[in-house]
Amino acid sequence: MAATRPQHPGAPKNPLPNYPQPVTRADYVHERLSLPLGARLGLYLMASGASVFLMGMYTGGKKTALQYLAENSHRLPKTQQGWYFYHKTKNYKVMLGGIKAGVKAAARVSGWTATYVLTEAGIDYVRGGRKDFLATTGAAVSTIGLLSLWQRLGKQATLRTVRIAFVGGLFAGLGQDFLRWSRWSRRVAEGTTKEEEESGVWYLDKLASWSRA
Repeated sequence: MAATRPQHPGAPKNPLPNYPQPVTRADYVHERLSLPLGARLGLYLMASGASVFLMGMYTGGKKTALQYLAENSHRLPKTQQGWYFYHKTKNYKVMLGGIKAGVKAAARVSGWTATYVLTEAGIDYVRGGRKDFLATTGAAVSTIGLLSLWQRLGKQATLRTVRIAFVGGLFAGLGQDFLRWSRWSRRVAEGTTKEEEESGVWYLDKLASWSRA
């Protein structure tokens, strides 16, 4: 009879532990953009921050170039070497001024973007997890309202920006709802989801139930 090898008392009984299953996109099918809040916030921050940084860098560079030209218009160089250092210094200051302006603009817009995303998620939570265009519109209007108060805009300017935010939030929310509905319809067509299951868009689910009745 072969002798069995003694097992170390501290060794686990199961040498291959059951690791948790990896999180897949299917776990967030009812989330906005099929992404959890953290990933969605990061996506919004990267998109808004990068675009605003480029715009701020462009406008800041132009402003710095004009300022440099005005400051040195009375002492222009007279030699070739002088012009070389003139343009070299100008390019350096334009680049530095553009980067500073871009970073400031991106940081400012990223803060308001985070406010919008978190407000939208908060409205979803207060409404019991119901996600639709109403929360997106409300978050857009609320964020723009706070921004208008922060910037101390006048009454007419505030009303104009709120109207723009209302229209933009409405279309953004409807776009998200349509995206989730289209993905649900695709899963139904592929057979991975039953037609009786809800898509997560309550008003479209009601329309679908009425059409099946």
